Amino acid sequence: MKNIDHLISLYLDDELSLGQKCHFVEKVHHDVKFYNNAVEFLQQEKMLHTVLRQKAPLDKPVNVLQSKITRMSGWVMAAVLILALSFIGGTYVQKTQQIASLNQESDIYRRFVIQQKETDQVEIVGSFTHWEKIPLVRSGKEGYWEVTLKLPSGEHRYSFVINGNQYRPDPTVLDREMDDFGFSNSILQI
Repeated sequence: MKNIDHLISLYLDDELSLGQKCHFVEKVHHDVKFYNNAVEFLQQEKMLHTVLRQKAPLDKPVNVLQSKITRMSGWVMAAVLILALSFIGGTYVQKTQQIASLNQESDIYRRFVIQQKETDQVEIVGSFTHWEKIPLVRSGKEGYWEVTLKLPSGEHRYSFVINGNQYRPDPTVLDREMDDFGFSNSILQI
């Protein structure tokens, strides 16, 4: 059920690849329970958007002259704010581009390894894979699985997926947190 909720949530947040979207539509078409869950989530999301878009009514009428003065002062303040932000923003964009070029150079290769005997398939999923599963390769005869990935510097969350549906944090990384779907993700700082 957690995996179904996770897939529906990714669909709602538009975080699925085209292949995952095809899988989602096929699942909705063939699985009545999945269809009902997806429709329920969509209706909840629609209701939330409707509530957030509603505006509170005014308690008393506004003086027209006071309204025009308020609007004009608002426009003046907005213009000043735009000018200030454009000046600051230009400097910020230059700094951001410099940092981005440094970050591209600081991408590193990270080897992920887990021991899972009597397992047919191990994958890794995380923020650095855009939550798409990437398969690990069996290594040796002792049940080790591994993959080496290029990661940008920063903080990353991830889990191993055993046999397609069992999510496990990396046993070699102590920093962990629970996600919104009840899974424990490892946190890696690069």
